[in-house]
Amino acid sequence: MNWNKLNPLYWWKRLNKRLFDFEQEGYSGIFELANDLQDEDSKLHCQHCGGIMPYFKMVVIAKSVRIGETYKVKCRHCGKTNILVKGENNAER
Repeated sequence: MNWNKLNPLYWWKRLNKRLFDFEQEGYSGIFELANDLQDEDSKLHCQHCGGIMPYFKMVVIAKSVRIGETYKVKCRHCGKTNILVKGENNAER
């Protein structure tokens, strides 16, 4: 058992570190996501119907795949499967 986790200062330092990281890098990610949702040619939109894909499902699936490999995500709106390549910009679809 990790005895440090019983100490409240451990959690306070960990929370402060995450908040500091979010201030340094987190805001840019929020604005990039908003721009990708507006862009019709981004990976977040279905290739078949143009609906928004399940974002968190895409992140979980893509995390287990290496850069350059393909992965499949099923659209919630039309039910068709989209084949995406990790690390590739799909703007030329």
